[in-house]
Amino acid sequence: MLDGPLSRARFGGTDYSHRSRGAGSPDGRYVFLTEPYFGGALRRIDLVEQEIKTIPMPPKTGIGGMTADNEGHLIILVAYSDRLAFLNAEGKIEKELKLDMQEQVGGATFPCYLNMDDVNGRIYASGYGSKKWYVWYWDLKDGSFHGVLPISQKDDPGKRKRNEAGPFKGTDLYNEMGSYFGPDDPKRNFLYVSPNDTMTFFRLDLSKEEIWACTREKDCVRFIGSGLPSGLGGSESWGSHLNAEGDIVFSVPHWNGAQLVRLRRIK
Repeated sequence: MLDGPLSRARFGGTDYSHRSRGAGSPDGRYVFLTEPYFGGALRRIDLVEQEIKTIPMPPKTGIGGMTADNEGHLIILVAYSDRLAFLNAEGKIEKELKLDMQEQVGGATFPCYLNMDDVNGRIYASGYGSKKWYVWYWDLKDGSFHGVLPISQKDDPGKRKRNEAGPFKGTDLYNEMGSYFGPDDPKRNFLYVSPNDTMTFFRLDLSKEEIWACTREKDCVRFIGSGLPSGLGGSESWGSHLNAEGDIVFSVPHWNGAQLVRLRRIK
């Protein structure tokens, strides 16, 4: 738990029942993570200064979800509450925002996943156990709730097969996923989601309200706007993201460790 240069940093690790939580600033400078094996300690990594710092959490402020902004603030959904808290590098709450909680998710093991839209002033969210929405956002001006990707109910007309691409309405996915934006998208038109444990990956066209599925073909990997995707690997995935080059990076678990699978983007 030493603070200072990253060259001497050590981390406590994680497992299925003790998941760490993490967040990165949109500009890629700051990374926050929790340490499940060290009492849930909160740590901040500055990738420009190459330093790590342990941040004290305010009393009675559990983390139900976390994201970050470009100023180095950690933004947390306070566990079991209806508010966002904005923490500075010293762990002090600089401001709070009351939220319209139309979905009740979060908890010790399955948190609410948050993602900052720094262009439009929104916090996108998704969470295991949500009832009506896979993905939604809160407006940072007033905390208002806005549904994005609806969960098809059992008897809804137009419900498609599990993982099938198409319009937002009718989508059927595994209900635990993170969301994030990729490169080459200055207006934040495309939101990517990756349901846990499924090795699937999707792109949401927010303006057209269409979900595209990432599929493996003979000579490439691409997104399709209709139909079912072919699997991207033979194992489950514990999460994925896009790197700065637009590559898709999967975290693939093995019980004696873990590995990353990178699908390289060809422009």
